[in-house]
Order: sequence, then structure tokens, then C-alpha cells
Amino acid sequence: MTRSGCFDPLQSSLEDVLETVRENIDDYTYEKIISFDENICQYHERRDEICGRCVDECPSVAIVKDNSVRHLEFSQVDCIDCGGCVSVCPSGALDYLPLNRDSVDEMSKLLNGHIPLIIPERMDVEDLEISLKENVLPFAIYAESFLHEATLLTLLQESGSQIVFYSDLISKGTTNAIDILNQIYRLKYNVDAIFVATNKKELEEALEKADFVENSKYTFNNHDVRKREIFSIRLKYIVGEDDLGEVKCGDYVHYGLVKVNESNCTLCLSCVSACNVGAIIADNETNSLLINPSICTTCGYCETTCPESDCISIEKDVIKLSPFWFSNNVLAQDTLFACVECGKEFATTKAINKIANIMAPLFKSDPIKEKTLYCCEDCKPKIMMKSYMENRNKYNNTTIK
Repeated sequence: MTRSGCFDPLQSSLEDVLETVRENIDDYTYEKIISFDENICQYHERRDEICGRCVDECPSVAIVKDNSVRHLEFSQVDCIDCGGCVSVCPSGALDYLPLNRDSVDEMSKLLNGHIPLIIPERMDVEDLEISLKENVLPFAIYAESFLHEATLLTLLQESGSQIVFYSDLISKGTTNAIDILNQIYRLKYNVDAIFVATNKKELEEALEKADFVENSKYTFNNHDVRKREIFSIRLKYIVGEDDLGEVKCGDYVHYGLVKVNESNCTLCLSCVSACNVGAIIADNETNSLLINPSICTTCGYCETTCPESDCISIEKDVIKLSPFWFSNNVLAQDTLFACVECGKEFATTKAINKIANIMAPLFKSDPIKEKTLYCCEDCKPKIMMKSYMENRNKYNNTTIK
């Protein structure tokens, strides 16, 4: 087998394999690199395969899908510590343990008043002779691929400066995140957020350009806050009350806007139960369906789950830099229907009317059954039983006579 720490017993006897393992037991060690929160995973136990980007990104088959139960399986032995899965995870279900979100937040506080120079461990700087201007502070990390839009924006805002990223290899997810942040900073501050340097010459040029960005510094405690929420809160500070337009996402980092055709929505709330990141919620006080676009992953599971046709649609791969993006917006709203028997409100008017339109033609010969379409769950059986008893007594009296 080509992956480290693995032996194939079919190529030799079990005894030979055990002997080899015992001889090399100290040479095959590993540490847990990735943490996983199945509660917000866009793949875990869903009826349809909505996501699987981490599996596609993993170069060593350390993450695989079990499609029979929609579970992700992790092999920490096979993990090569690149962190690429973390940067493409839309919900933040995966985190990079050597430098997780909370660690980045703590370390970013040390960057106050400094220009961060991110240097992955694999970059050879032993013989790199280069002058660092005042206030440049090297920020050494093991791998660069785990960096995503939330961690990068944390470093940008806590330092109040542009970032220089010295690496000749950047993951697809991190590349998308850098592009998104550069678009945002150009619209707000008329400068790039992050300079990527792949060699000594580019590094010298980037260090010369990098500077502090006026009014960009913002301090926020990220501790125990999810990836999407971190990015949302920090981006909200940048936007403020302005309307800066929109930025486009790439192929690996996805944001977007869920839209609802209100005339077709019955507020059944299937989409609410389908959204495991809390972007879509129900407001019981106003009988409305709400969406917070800034934390939506555009996974599309709400669209798949919705029982109505032509109801939910998603504008994908766009971030609207406007105040509405960060608040709960009404997708649909309705009044509550009161039971015609007891007056209790028990469902939305649209839901009752939809069911009645379907069933009323079938019940038109029986006024009692037709009435139950407009009754709550308590009154339906009472009315049906009362009608049954009245009809039975009427039948018995007729038989006796």
C-alpha cells in the first residue's frame, strides 16, 4: 500500500505483518488533525448528496463517504495535514486542530499594529536574505491550505493591515477566499486585502506595497463562534450602512441568496428543518419565514426538501455588500387559520386553503367531512364521531319502526 502506516496482509502471512508492526511501532505515529461537527455537516445523514467537497479535496483518501448512510469516515493515519478540506467546508463543520479558529483568534491579537507575513512551514526561508520593513511580523503556520475567508478576515481586521502571503502553493479553497476578500477590500478601501508572493522577487514587491488600511481595524472575540458567523460579523463591520455592490464567489467557496415565491409557499416549515446552519428560521410572532443570507451555505437542501413546486430558488455564488445581507429578511408570511368549530388557530391560511381545494371536491357529497377540512386536530374526530352517532341512531330508529 502506498499510504503510510498501512500493510497488506494478503501479500504475506499475518505473523509477518505483526512482526513488522511490532518492530516499527514507534515509527508509525499520528495526531488528530481534523475535528468534525456532524450537526452542521452538509452531507451527514441527508436524503440527497448535497455536499462532499472535503472528500473531493482530500489528496490522500483520508476522508471517504459512506453513501449507504450518508456518513463521512476519517482516517487520521492517512491525513497528510494539508488542511484543504477545512478551507472548502461550507458550514465550518471541519476545523484544523493544529491552528483552529479559536487559536487563530488568540494569535491574531498579537498582530495589532503589525503587517502579517504568513509563511507556511514548508517554505524554505533558511537562506532567504530579505529586508523586512518596520512593523512586518512573520506569522508562521504549519500548512496554508486550512486558511479560509473567516480566518483570513480575522487576521486582516485584528492587524488593521494588508497581509503578505508567501507560498508557492495555495489550495483551491484558500485561493477563492483570497479572491473574495480582495474584491471586498477594493470596493470598500480601494486596495487589495492580501498579496500572494510565490518567490523572493514577488515577496520583496509585496512587502514594499503592504501597509495599514485606514479604518479597517476591528476587534471581535471569535471564541466558540462558527465559521460563517465569524465571517458575517466581521464583514458586517466593513459594510456598515453602505451599499457597496456585490462580489462573486469561486468554484470552492459558496455564498448566495435564497428566494421564495411567496404565492406558492404554505409555510409548512420543511425548509426550516432542512437548514442545519440556522440560516432559515420561523418567527412564530409574525407567522413568517426568515432568511439570514450571510450564513446561508447555498447547499440547496431547502430547495430539495420543499414539497411545493416553483417555490424556492437560489441565486448562487454571490455576496451582496448591503445591510440587508446580515439581517433576518422575510421570505414569506401568512395569517393563521382559526378552527371553524372552536376558534383555535392551528395552521396557516394558505395551507388550509390548499388542502381544502384538493379535498373539497371529494367531500362535496358529505357536508360534515367537508367541514372537517377547516377544523383543528381536536375538533375533527369530535365532529366525525358526533355525525356517526347521529346517523347510527337515526338508522336504529328507522329499523325499529
